[in-house]
Parts: sequence; C-alpha cells; structure tokens
Amino acid sequence: FVYASLGNGLGNVVGEPGLGVLLRPSVLGPIIGLVILALIPVGYKRWRIKGPA
Repeated sequence: FVYASLGNGLGNVVGEPGLGVLLRPSVLGPIIGLVILALIPVGYKRWRIKGPA
C-alpha cells in the first residue's frame, strides 16, 4: 500500500514543477510511511537486545 501511494505521489511530483509539491499530503504521507517501515527492523533489533522494560 505504501509503495503504491508513493508511486502515485511521485507521479504528481514529476508532472508539476516546483518543490512545494513534496509537501503535499499525497506525497509526504507515503514517504513518512516508507521511513517508518524502514525503521521497524532497527527498533525491533534494539528492543530485542535491551529486552522489554
């Protein structure tokens, strides 16, 4: 879902000039979602090493 949304948002970026397009929710939301997905393994690994509180 995140990849499809990101692809749709990037289509808007390519179609319109200016960097202000990157701040639109249709582009920024999927980018934030992708960052969260990328950080999940890092957080899990740190949580597993330290153990649950």
